[in-house]
Amino acid sequence: MKRTIISLCIIFISSIAYSGSEWDALTWDQSSWYDNKNISGQIVSNVTGQSIGVNKAKISIDSLNKFVYSDLNGHFSFCDIPDGIYNLLITTDYFQSMQVKSVIVEKGQAKLPIIELFNQKNRFNQNEVDLLLHNEREKWDIDNKGKIGLQEAIHALSISSGFTKTE
Repeated sequence: MKRTIISLCIIFISSIAYSGSEWDALTWDQSSWYDNKNISGQIVSNVTGQSIGVNKAKISIDSLNKFVYSDLNGHFSFCDIPDGIYNLLITTDYFQSMQVKSVIVEKGQAKLPIIELFNQKNRFNQNEVDLLLHNEREKWDIDNKGKIGLQEAIHALSISSGFTKTE
């Protein structure tokens, strides 16, 4: 009985070692996974002064009712898009929508150049910004002189440090 258990253990360990060596010999060709991408590209912005990827941009092909989102680096890809000519619509929370027209998918592939988003959505007009600044200045101008001075700076520091309560 003891000999049978030892024999079974040796066979089991040998089979694991053998299958492990076979597994090491297998090659995962991951490049073939990416060959299936029909439309791919990158969306960037230079708003910060350097080119950075736009995360979570929605890229849509309305004629096919398909969409994808860009990753942290702005990269995106569509799979299984039939050959043809398509318009892409790019939408984000921060930038105005952009349309990339006449993207040609030929022989299952379309590699786009880097797409730069630069038209930011108008969140506030100049009058709204001026009013916001005026209201903030008025809130902190405790001596009503029309400017923020030393007295206001001390007041702001005392509020932020917790020594004075805000109203």
